[in-house]
Amino acid sequence: FPEVSAIAFVDAGGTVRIGDGAFPRAPEALAGSPYFGALREGAEIAVGAREGVPDEERFMVAFPRRDAGGAFAGAVVLAVSPDGFRRFYRETFPTRGSVGLIHRDGAILVREPEAPGDTRTMLRD
Repeated sequence: FPEVSAIAFVDAGGTVRIGDGAFPRAPEALAGSPYFGALREGAEIAVGAREGVPDEERFMVAFPRRDAGGAFAGAVVLAVSPDGFRRFYRETFPTRGSVGLIHRDGAILVREPEAPGDTRTMLRD
């Protein structure tokens, strides 16, 4: 999937165990992120904030890993580029209006066409 720019396997404490350079390597670096906390509390999927610089920004999509007993054992985290969604929306709805991917708290993850202020919209903590 070209939209996925990075992947990481994270232990239950929030430390990236396997992943590329896009993810922080400090111990427990992801432990305080809202999406990691949501997984730890039982969510089956969580979406994190758009981050990065324009043309390299991405949002995080994370899935929990569970041990044999069903306890939280960490997460698989994907860094997803909004560019693939923008391209799809632009090609599918080329004439007018706008379309987007909106988090349930109202934060704009992707919108085509982009509007002023969209490029740095972040999810609230």
